[in-house]
Amino acid sequence: MLIAEDDIQDINQILLAETGTFISPDKKNLIELRLSSRIKELGFIDLQDYLAYLKMNNQERLIFFNLLTTNYTNFCRESYHFEILIKELIPQILKTKDEISIWSAGCSSGEEAYTIAILLNHFFANKLNFNILGTDINTEVLRAAKTGIYTQEEINRLKPEYLFNNFQQGVGKYEGYYRVKAQLRENIKFEHLNLNKFAREGIKKKFDIIFCRNVLIYFNESNRKRVIAQFNQSLTKPGFLILGHSENINLAKAENNSIWEKIARNSYQKI
Repeated sequence: MLIAEDDIQDINQILLAETGTFISPDKKNLIELRLSSRIKELGFIDLQDYLAYLKMNNQERLIFFNLLTTNYTNFCRESYHFEILIKELIPQILKTKDEISIWSAGCSSGEEAYTIAILLNHFFANKLNFNILGTDINTEVLRAAKTGIYTQEEINRLKPEYLFNNFQQGVGKYEGYYRVKAQLRENIKFEHLNLNKFAREGIKKKFDIIFCRNVLIYFNESNRKRVIAQFNQSLTKPGFLILGHSENINLAKAENNSIWEKIARNSYQKI
């Protein structure tokens, strides 16, 4: 199946309306690869028939989003942010409270959320209670996150002590797999969330720290500003927002600079 430039515009029209994100036209080959088998499976002749079907089928739209969202992640990715978390942010929060709430927005298959939990357990055992919320629009990766099961290759960035203390090694048919131990999983909840709808409606829960790394690069400027404004509303004061290294967003120079202070690279404090 070949996709024309007009087709990409039609795809982006749906993505922008529903998720606030878009796909660059230079990803044309990737779009063809991800959608062609699904379109063939459903028996449609071309993309336009499939897009018309999407408008009438909520369940298929979820599958469509699953196919087109990017979900690259790994344990301890962009480790600089975790150093800030452990050395600066948590000690500052602990001065006033001993219970911390963290949100991993765009959590993919859960590696970021579990990395945070592992580090909090290791460095602040018995000093704080924590809960972590992981959210993503992709229902497939959320299912993987909830199981907490990873391959040897996926956990190879973890230090041996982190692996030993926080994972169970699979045996039999699960040989070569590792599962996050139940006592750590109990501190983490994974939920389906569309950040575009969150940006319009918000959520009631307040967080001390929000990680949203390498997610906002897929949003256009107006939707990105709306999401960031809602993040501000969802943070305690003071609260912290951690963005990804790939995101060239400087909130200290943004229109709403009165509510953010840059504290480190891609890291901001609500003020």
